[in-house]
Amino acid sequence: MPPGAPPHTRSAVTRAVARMHAFAEVSAWHRGCLPRPVVPTLPSIDAQRDVARSPRGHGVALVLVDWINDFDFPDADGLLAAALPAAERTAELRERATAARIPVIYVNDNFGCWRSDFERVIERCLRRRGARIVELLTPRDDDYFVLKPKHSAFLHTPLELLLDHLGVGRLILTGLAGNICVLFTAHDAHMRDFAVTVPRDCVASNTPQDNDTALVHLARIVHADVHDAASVVLPTGLVSPLSAGMGAGVMHDAALCDRATRFDRRV
Repeated sequence: MPPGAPPHTRSAVTRAVARMHAFAEVSAWHRGCLPRPVVPTLPSIDAQRDVARSPRGHGVALVLVDWINDFDFPDADGLLAAALPAAERTAELRERATAARIPVIYVNDNFGCWRSDFERVIERCLRRRGARIVELLTPRDDDYFVLKPKHSAFLHTPLELLLDHLGVGRLILTGLAGNICVLFTAHDAHMRDFAVTVPRDCVASNTPQDNDTALVHLARIVHADVHDAASVVLPTGLVSPLSAGMGAGVMHDAALCDRATRFDRRV
């Protein structure tokens, strides 16, 4: 690079070189030339403290990505085996979130069924291989649900609108698969200035290697906190502007209610 190159050019070249080194590292690991990447060990994180750094709201939300799943796809065996212990840790975290009055939001694939709704998705999955996980993480009356058509929970969904209505600035992301839908959702959250936590024991991928690679990437690139769920310090006594005086989960906006619904359990 010429000595007189402007600062922005030097910065772009530095970033490009860093990306090349990162790609070479991952490629070498996949070829077996390097040891399996080590997921960074992080200290306990206080979600209430960290959310203050977000330019969005000051609230926290627990987001469950694609946990309601039929596991009816090729190579699902590895994901299902890893998903069960992750679902158990997520169920424990969701109990803590409910006790802390933190909103719980399910964002789930519609499985290509454009006339479907959440209750039909649950009914279908209760009859499939993922029944045990559905039983562990069955939504409750005050939970929210958003159907997503693609990998990211934000793409062509009302999730961002819902989070703004709830005053949320930090997302605690859990779900499947850690290296696909959770990864894409975390990227989109980061680009929208949400602070992101991805508890490493609350996500699962087809292989442990895939999961570890995703967590390393999220910690380095998205600046996500990837500690264990037990280390997440949840704020207490938070009530969103919408739910104050009305019961958790109730929204004023009728149009929003049509697209991001509370779950009325009838299964």
